[in-house]
Amino acid sequence: MQCHSDLPLSPVFVFQEGKNPKVGSIFSQLATLSGGAYCQFDQGSARQLGQLLAAVAVYAAGGKPALESNLLSKDASVRRLLQ
Repeated sequence: MQCHSDLPLSPVFVFQEGKNPKVGSIFSQLATLSGGAYCQFDQGSARQLGQLLAAVAVYAAGGKPALESNLLSKDASVRRLLQ
């Protein structure tokens, strides 16, 4: 998969509810190509989604260094965004 290089690409953060492997593969590739992150969660993960969205807000405000220094980075699901 390749991205068109004429357009600036912002990091894409994709959160998948459920376990469809085809969808997960596409979302993961999209996140990787854009420099963003992909995370899968289950239907009972409202707290996890809240943590992930808060982490995206921290990232949007200060980039990866801000996320690494933020207390949110202690959460396992957020640490996956840093990988």
